[in-house]
Amino acid sequence: MTHASATPHTASTGPDEKPERAGSRARRALYRWFLLPLSWGALKLLILAIERMTPAQAYLLARCFGWIFWAASRQHRRIVRRNLEIAYGSRFSEHERARITREVFQHFLLTSFDILLIPRVARDGSWRNILSLTDPQEAFIEELAAQHEPVAFHTAHLGSWEFAAGMAAFFNKRLDFVYRPIEHPQLDAEVRRLRTFFGNRVYAKEGALRGYAQTLREKGWLGVIADQNAGRRAAFLSFFGVPASTETSYFRLYQRFGPRVIAAFAIRKGFDFRFHVEGFFETSAHPDADPLEEEMRLGQWYLDCVEQVARKYPAQYLWTHKRFASRPSKAPSLYDGPLEPALQAQPTPPIPPRLRSKRRVAP
Repeated sequence: MTHASATPHTASTGPDEKPERAGSRARRALYRWFLLPLSWGALKLLILAIERMTPAQAYLLARCFGWIFWAASRQHRRIVRRNLEIAYGSRFSEHERARITREVFQHFLLTSFDILLIPRVARDGSWRNILSLTDPQEAFIEELAAQHEPVAFHTAHLGSWEFAAGMAAFFNKRLDFVYRPIEHPQLDAEVRRLRTFFGNRVYAKEGALRGYAQTLREKGWLGVIADQNAGRRAAFLSFFGVPASTETSYFRLYQRFGPRVIAAFAIRKGFDFRFHVEGFFETSAHPDADPLEEEMRLGQWYLDCVEQVARKYPAQYLWTHKRFASRPSKAPSLYDGPLEPALQAQPTPPIPPRLRSKRRVAP
């Protein structure tokens, strides 16, 4: 007669699988059932408080948070300073670079608060007291809004991209754009609610080209913000004279649908909740050009627009992001070791994207 083992039976694991440790389960349970609700509760209280503040009070709080973020994150300070060295070279002294680094953090937090403040000025019509447009700029956007044709409206992580995205709504247009979900489910729902406040459609990053095509086919306004690192398989275009990984695949749609191609940036006036527009740069796609060459040309046009404005307002670009993280084949990293030899070893852009999987977009 045999006896059952006192050790409970567990499901077998594959050769590459490891049984989950009790500590991992405990940490996940702690995160899900305690830390996540606690952090969301604190964040919701902050959101409610901001909604009851004046813009000046909210901006003061945002600058304080930005200062704390700057002081607490040594890693991100290093990223900003290296990005400034890559992009601007010796233009700034050490003192100026330190000041700009601190201001980059503050402007990022200000933009995060803008997403809560913009619906307020849209509802009460006070946006005209917040946004300064020259007469030619206002005439341009009114003419653009009056036309029944597709528009590809580009901005960047520069100034207040949240305000730039809402700007179309002030002229009774909506921007449809890609939305990358946030891992925190309640925060994701709140941000999605705010970003669709003006009736915008949001497309998941996966399969975004089909959403882009749908908007352009319907003669809608497409919102594009694609100035961040796009991985080693993307095109490498010149950004501050350095090859920078850039997503360009969507530009091929412009040859098919022929939108008006615009770039504009909402630039903050100092640290106030007031903005002016840099840009309304415009180009158009050449329908008969070679698709790859046209994709690269339009991508370079976009980065040139971003660079032109970022050179004027270096503290308002999102330099906390490793913009130059991905490198062309065999090119050295720009974030490790001495910078000058690494810059000299970079290949000359443009460099086409690597072969990408075919994505079928309905005609």
